Amino acid sequence: MEKEKLAECIEGRKAMSLYHSFVEAADEMTQDEARDFFYHIVRYGLRGEVPELETKSPLFRIAWKMCLPVLDKDLVKYHNGKNGGAPEGNSNRKGNGADKQTTEVQPSFNRDSTDAIINK
Repeated sequence: MEKEKLAECIEGRKAMSLYHSFVEAADEMTQDEARDFFYHIVRYGLRGEVPELETKSPLFRIAWKMCLPVLDKDLVKYHNGKNGGAPEGNSNRKGNGADKQTTEVQPSFNRDSTDAIINK
């Protein structure tokens, strides 16, 4: 993510998500590598600090490159939520109509029996 966009997304962020896939990646590392890996995930997720990958092990670099799109997506979701929800142009931004009252009977898609449906 570009530095300017990253700084904009990070502003005011106090928490972040960690995923099971991050733990699975860390399980393949030594304890020191895993500690360093999580340290940098948190620094990136809360402060936007990018680690110097050329000083890291190949396993760390691979895991980081796999996790980075997830971290970036979370930052964008946080930023969009901070600014009122769905981004401009998204159909969800207009509302889903749940607040409107309907008077028409809604169709029922429940089946009357539990018999198997056989295509003929």
